[in-house]
Amino acid sequence: MVKLAALLLALIPSIAIGQDNDSVMHVGNGVSQPRVLHKVDPTFSKEAEREKIQGTAVYSIVVDKNGRPRNIELLSPIGYGLDEKGIESIRKWVFAPGMKDGMPVNVRATIEINFRFAGIAFDSKTEGQRTAFNTALHNLQTADRKPKAVESITKLAAEKYPSAMSLLGEWMIEGSEVAKDVTGGIDLIGKAADKYDGNGLFALGKLSVEGQVVPADPEKGLKLIREASTNGTRRAQLYLGMKYESGDAIMAADLERARYYFRLCAARAAAVFQFHLGKLLIPAPGETKGDPVQAVAWLELARDGSVKEAEPLALSLREKLSQEEIRRVEKLKPQLMRQ
Repeated sequence: MVKLAALLLALIPSIAIGQDNDSVMHVGNGVSQPRVLHKVDPTFSKEAEREKIQGTAVYSIVVDKNGRPRNIELLSPIGYGLDEKGIESIRKWVFAPGMKDGMPVNVRATIEINFRFAGIAFDSKTEGQRTAFNTALHNLQTADRKPKAVESITKLAAEKYPSAMSLLGEWMIEGSEVAKDVTGGIDLIGKAADKYDGNGLFALGKLSVEGQVVPADPEKGLKLIREASTNGTRRAQLYLGMKYESGDAIMAADLERARYYFRLCAARAAAVFQFHLGKLLIPAPGETKGDPVQAVAWLELARDGSVKEAEPLALSLREKLSQEEIRRVEKLKPQLMRQ
């Protein structure tokens, strides 16, 4: 079930700025907390201002020995261009560095950047649960933070936060991270799905399609997965895209539908979507269907997102493009990421 958490984490847009290879310490055991000396408030993106988008973006940073922020990594995104605005703000902050034995040291810290409009209502409780859940997903990947991350997700599930209920339910069914309790896990996932939680809908749908621990009902399962996809759940979009790409006894291969599901989330999601979409846009030998310019653009975005399999495909296809087509690729990539 670690794979499940890793997939959920992969579907959160990743932003990391200013990598620093010096040793990094954590607060405690003689290491003091860095203090903010100068703080710059963020500005709203035009898109977020137009749509009146509010929220809290959470970042992990390293405050270096000189009191400057480094290794800025997005833990809980908002989207609409606000995550990048948060980074712009943090990069201007100045800190008193953390200390150990009277000497400044590099210290990891967590920063929350709040975007609020005066006079507009905001559900701070739900937003706090959302950011706590996303932060816990990241912390699951680090051995020393994993126990607290599991504890946080369990607590959020007890507070009836749907995404945490769904994840904890899947853990309970598998017996990973928590004690195995198939009946209790199914119940939690069902309650998350009843709240129209996308991950709950997807998990229950996948169990029904595969006949795992619940009676097999592929028709009902696919309906739930499609509902999750409509809800914007990228796990469901990936599942449907891959099913339509390969085809099986339940779903006939349909490359047009596969492209549709991968396109839904390729611009703002994990590189795996960009890779699959790029592959499906490569013209088959002797056929005119496809779009080699878009294919190269998506594959290179996937490569930049650390999908190693994308690089040879992108290189091979790029060699066949004209100079004009290559110029179009370079213009297209930033446009695709703004969709």
